[in-house]
Amino acid sequence: MEGGTAGGDQLTVPDQPSASSQQGTAQQGIVQATRTRAGRKSTRMAKMTLRNPNKTKVVFDNRRFMPIGPNKISCDNWSSYLGFLGRKEPSILIGSWKDVPETTKELIWQGILEKFNIYLSDDVKEVEFSENDEKLQSRFKKKWIAYVGGRWAVFKTNLTSDYIYGVKEGPPYLKDYKFLDKVTWDAFVALRLTPEEKAKRIKAQEVQWKNKCPQRTSRGGYELLGKKIMEEKIKERQAASQDPSEIIPPPSPPTRHEKWKRARIDKSGKYTTPEVEIIA
Repeated sequence: MEGGTAGGDQLTVPDQPSASSQQGTAQQGIVQATRTRAGRKSTRMAKMTLRNPNKTKVVFDNRRFMPIGPNKISCDNWSSYLGFLGRKEPSILIGSWKDVPETTKELIWQGILEKFNIYLSDDVKEVEFSENDEKLQSRFKKKWIAYVGGRWAVFKTNLTSDYIYGVKEGPPYLKDYKFLDKVTWDAFVALRLTPEEKAKRIKAQEVQWKNKCPQRTSRGGYELLGKKIMEEKIKERQAASQDPSEIIPPPSPPTRHEKWKRARIDKSGKYTTPEVEIIA
């Protein structure tokens, strides 16, 4: 097949199949994959729990629900584990996150609770998650389940870009993502090659091409970037002080424009595009 679907005879798709035959193949694959995966999710989650018997404490601010402590490692572990759940638990054959069964989302949430001790902080005291107001708990859960959904969508996009249209060789279930299987992967390839999915891909690429000011923030986003800027300002004030015992007042928070510019500077210290440099 032209355009380079990733290697191996196992992934060969007939040349120029009709839309109806593609959709039929995809639907058959979905049925087979669903039957293959039935009853396995809770077992997989149990194994992950057994491998991680000690819970990790993570503290969040109780306003925006962003991880703030107790250290960077625990915050990174939180983001990494939720991304892992987004790749592994929901089926890649489902079209959108709203169509993922609530039972699957609840399974993901229980897996999060089994892995982490969650605390919400108001900058004065830390309160264990279950002791907070139910509405607060519900908002927190909704935010982070949606985050898992975002990681799931990115995972499907990366599979398509890397293994169907990209240069990575071999089906991903043989090397990178062994929790996938051949039946599921073949059905996913068939789905992604339907005219409807190709049209969605082209539209998304057109939107991306029109973005003249791409950002380069880490996975902490603007929240983490704002903290870094504040830390830099504090260090600058401390360095400028002649008296080590002097109590230095906190600097003003970074402005939106300040964060916007910093988010579009690469590791070499240059702006990401000429358009960004003009605006900055």
